[in-house]
Amino acid sequence: MKRVQHNEIKQHMTIKIPTLGPSGRWATIHRVIEVRPETAKQAACALVLASYLNGRIAGKPFKVFLYERTDGYEVHANNAVIAAKAQQRVGRADVKNIVLRDYLIKFSAVDRVDNQGEPCEYCTDGAPRPIVCNLYATTTSGSEESWSTCDQDSLHSIDQVEDVDPSYAITIERTGP
Repeated sequence: MKRVQHNEIKQHMTIKIPTLGPSGRWATIHRVIEVRPETAKQAACALVLASYLNGRIAGKPFKVFLYERTDGYEVHANNAVIAAKAQQRVGRADVKNIVLRDYLIKFSAVDRVDNQGEPCEYCTDGAPRPIVCNLYATTTSGSEESWSTCDQDSLHSIDQVEDVDPSYAITIERTGP
């Protein structure tokens, strides 16, 4: 679990603020207003504009002081996905390379794959290469999906299958050279 201090918190970061609620609440940082250094009268802190990630008043901005903590602030595990979705809502997805899904890939070297040597259906350059990979993924409905590709299109084909669930590992079986 990644933790950051108050002076490392950036715009669009989602952190757990322990002072909000009994066990803390997830809040998305919209803007860091200012970072105040430590003085004789006050500890170092950052003033941020944030909103709750979920709940009854999700999205309604509020200001909060984040003080330096010995254990830091916990960063949400899907922070990049949450930030990407927030930027998409603003309409900036077409001008930045934004991560929309993170996949966990499990690679297996095997002797033979299904449909080995047949032309790849995912090749778009006019000359299909022979199939050397089998891919196995779980869909959002919970069923197992499998397909065969050439070596160059194996990763590209994952996003072509629209209902692949990124919370499950994807297995790529590939034949040797």
